[in-house]
Amino acid sequence: MGGSGSVNVGVRLHQQTYTAGDTVRGTVYCQCSQETAASQISLTFQGKESTYLEWTESRGTGKDRRTVTRSAEDYHLFLQLVCPVFSPPGGRLLPGQYEFPFQITLPPYLPSSLTWHKRYGDKASFWISYKVKANVISSNGRESTSSKLDFQVVARPRPQILGHTPSHFVEPDTQDVNAGCCINQGFMVLGAKSDCVQVQPGDIFSASVAFQNQSTTNIDSVDLVIKQQVEVRAGGRRNEDKEKVGKAQKPGLELGSATARLEKKKSHNSRELVTSTALQDLYKQLQSGNCPRLDVPLAPHTLHSYAGSLISVYHKVHVVLKTPTCIDDVKVKFPLHVCSISGQAPPPPLPTAPPPSTSTTPQPNALPPGWNPSVQPVVLDIDAATPSTAPTAPPSPAPHAGTRLSFPTGSAPPFSAPMQSHQTAVLEGFQWSLEGICRALRTSVDARGTTNRFVSDPRGRSVVVSLTPVSFGRMVGSISIPMDRPESAYNFGYVLRHEGKGFTSDHIVSAIANEEDMKVELVNKLAPLASDLPANKDRVLKHLSTFQQFLVEDVMQGV
Repeated sequence: MGGSGSVNVGVRLHQQTYTAGDTVRGTVYCQCSQETAASQISLTFQGKESTYLEWTESRGTGKDRRTVTRSAEDYHLFLQLVCPVFSPPGGRLLPGQYEFPFQITLPPYLPSSLTWHKRYGDKASFWISYKVKANVISSNGRESTSSKLDFQVVARPRPQILGHTPSHFVEPDTQDVNAGCCINQGFMVLGAKSDCVQVQPGDIFSASVAFQNQSTTNIDSVDLVIKQQVEVRAGGRRNEDKEKVGKAQKPGLELGSATARLEKKKSHNSRELVTSTALQDLYKQLQSGNCPRLDVPLAPHTLHSYAGSLISVYHKVHVVLKTPTCIDDVKVKFPLHVCSISGQAPPPPLPTAPPPSTSTTPQPNALPPGWNPSVQPVVLDIDAATPSTAPTAPPSPAPHAGTRLSFPTGSAPPFSAPMQSHQTAVLEGFQWSLEGICRALRTSVDARGTTNRFVSDPRGRSVVVSLTPVSFGRMVGSISIPMDRPESAYNFGYVLRHEGKGFTSDHIVSAIANEEDMKVELVNKLAPLASDLPANKDRVLKHLSTFQQFLVEDVMQGV
């Protein structure tokens, strides 16, 4: 147990690893050798991002030139649950030995524990870590004694959106093919589709590819490459790392005549006609599946997609038509979300370790001789527990409504005052405003969960019902993970339509105006909410390409 003076405190957990949303069970131990002023014994659960950067700088000139090594580190608490366990009557802790068995439910949207180090170049590392801390608070409100213990969290598998996997079309793109940067060889049209843009590490990702070769150059192969980008921030600096985590290739010989070159380059006028026809042909091929399909095994060590305050992990799928040397390749790309998925075997665990600066007290495996405590079981039902990036009502001074306190039969509590528990979520700088929700969405570990919690609170709901089309678009654009935008936008739009100023085509236009990846998904999700779409379809359609209009045709006709 940790401590000094007359009071020692320790904490044990029944297990070392938990899934987000699990119930954590353990025991707080306290030994008091003499009567001590103490206002409270409490538990604190913390989730923390920690980052470290190291780089070199050159100073001086000539003979005085030298290289110095600089470093920066930073941290951000995305979870801070403070749970009072016991308040001694009169602020005096009497001599004795005490145990407080407890249980508390973790928030369901926590990221997995993780340790990552950059392999090449300037040093960069990050940690996502969790710890529980038992505290004895003195009469002046300061922490007098504490004991810390690390534990691991595994992210909860992500449910499929509305019962189906999110598919994604990549609009066919017409690109010039040049030799030696300036000699035009014609053009190619390339598009793709994936039935699911969610995948977990170690699984197979599949995509269909459709293309037309309108150039005098052969296509050597079609490549499907998955790239991971990690960004680590500390001390006002950032470091990026890019890595290929999956690749598949189909040689041109396996793709048939579609890869063959033209004998003569198309004229400018015929190109426009071919491009218009190609869009419809490629859409039909992708829709029917009558086109090449590539399967890419994702590396088991691939990180989960993540957007936090100091750490960002993004994934992109690159589709490439490879051409001979010195001739431009044709490329398109689209986002991929890497996560654990419900109903699938869990991926292998990634390496975890606490940050090097973290010091924790070992579990009290050996209790003092003659240990004979008074036992007081505590159940801390923290149903509303949330990460600090999600909006949460401030704590009430009264016990949490779900708190249940009990004592074993035949034992008496050493103190007459009842124990209280409540949860405190630290929302640093959070405001119930448009700025507040945009900030929360930018750093949320789960934007859909943050959205749901925001609209369920009366103060957050009052912000949503007053959104203008411009502020609605700004809010949707704040969501850093593209896959979360359609569902979160729908939740905001639903409240606007039924409780606010109404939801119109102007809100949809604002949401898609600066969108790169999810225009079609946003329109398909939001169109049924817009009250003026029968009369104002053109306002939305003019912001979509011809191909994108094909993809929203059904929902527009159904409005």
